[in-house]
Amino acid sequence: MPETLWLMHYHLSAPHGPGPRFWHDLTLRLPELSQPVTREEVASEIARSVRNESGAELKERGVATTATVFLGSYTKSDALGPLGILQDSESGSVYETPEAPPPGVVGYALAHYWQGQLGAQQTCSLDDLSVPSGFGSLLFMSSFDLNRALRQLSRQGVLELWMAAPPYQVTRPPAPEALLEGIYASE
Repeated sequence: MPETLWLMHYHLSAPHGPGPRFWHDLTLRLPELSQPVTREEVASEIARSVRNESGAELKERGVATTATVFLGSYTKSDALGPLGILQDSESGSVYETPEAPPPGVVGYALAHYWQGQLGAQQTCSLDDLSVPSGFGSLLFMSSFDLNRALRQLSRQGVLELWMAAPPYQVTRPPAPEALLEGIYASE
């Protein structure tokens, strides 16, 4: 089910865990890296992320193995490969903009993101969610795709959009647990 794969990807990539920090950093950097992406380039990004977070220097072999795991997670058909984020090529892995996740996944992920990043804040600017390295980037969503998903969530009563005049605002969604069942309800 693509919904489950998207949820797995989101939780690995969320800035407040449970995945490792380098996964979050790589998710945001992936569209910016050279194409095709090589294992060495991913290993370098992992080492940089760990160094920035903890100051630790990792062993080259461990970083190379971790890079292989990261790339395999997005290219293997029995992992996150069906999302279409990375495709194998002879010279590395090629980033491809995947189809946007279903609105229910976006709503759940936004609720989880909100808890970890925005806390008790009741509204957020739509621009803040759409900026590069913002919420939409975690799911590889364009501003258009994110706006479309938020409009659908608004029609479903999950959140409110205030779009009468800029700055456009999104209201805090319910707790993620309250939205999880709805992801699979349409199946």
